[in-house]
Amino acid sequence: MRNADRWPMHGDVSEDILNKKAFLGRELKWNCIPEYQKDKVDFIELIPDNLEDINFPDIIQTLPNLKKITIPTYLVPEMKTNLIPANVETIIVGLLGENKKKRVNWISSEIFYNITELQGVGGNVGFSHHNFPNLTNLHVNINKDESEFNEIIFLPKLQSLIVENPLTINSINELSQTNIEYLMILSGKLQSFKDVSNIDKLSKLEVRFCTVNDLNGIQNLSHVEDVEFYGCTKIIDIKPIACSSSIKRIHIIGCGAKWNDPTLPDYFMSKGFTQVRYEPDCSNSLFEAIK
Repeated sequence: MRNADRWPMHGDVSEDILNKKAFLGRELKWNCIPEYQKDKVDFIELIPDNLEDINFPDIIQTLPNLKKITIPTYLVPEMKTNLIPANVETIIVGLLGENKKKRVNWISSEIFYNITELQGVGGNVGFSHHNFPNLTNLHVNINKDESEFNEIIFLPKLQSLIVENPLTINSINELSQTNIEYLMILSGKLQSFKDVSNIDKLSKLEVRFCTVNDLNGIQNLSHVEDVEFYGCTKIIDIKPIACSSSIKRIHIIGCGAKWNDPTLPDYFMSKGFTQVRYEPDCSNSLFEAIK
């Protein structure tokens, strides 16, 4: 077997495999995998020895329970529906430490009907709703022209969205036309929720490592019951969250000391929260409240 046909394989495998380490990070020659173990593999990460090799290993087609596959960015233009088993549900694009040299796009004529989860698109990886009409879970990086939002709104089955580097509240408001139930806003220059529009089915919101400082307007998300903030060090005042009639759980950590206030527990209790945990600790302050 040629060297370029050797791929490392690891992944989520059944607990009943005695030699589990053989499937977790060890390089294996494809023809050395015993037939009786092929049905135990549900996740593979394709890392070719030769980065110029654009051929998918044939063994992928022989893994009957494969659910998730990670591919290098440069393989995106080579992805075809007949290369992966119909039972694959998740595609993750990009490898740790990969050098993405140029923007790549999916073949426009290829439609991946069975893929329900897609990660690592946007940025250097073009994204079109046309290729993935049945997505329920998406992690997308937003470019400066925010064109990815135009694709997201045409995903009628989308329920969970991680959106990285959103630029404006107007772009976030594009999501008001979707059916998403979970939204994570990850990094970016979002500063305020002042003019945010309601997203009818959104029940959980996470905001991580954003420059948001003004939480006024978050009550406009009138169906959100659960909010979490991580690493948003510009937040000045968290009391606007208590003004929401729908929010039942709050978790805030690592968001700076500017909102440290000993009156917070009493204030949130007066707004109907029955359990409050407050641990001021400079940049690692923790606040939790539950109705």
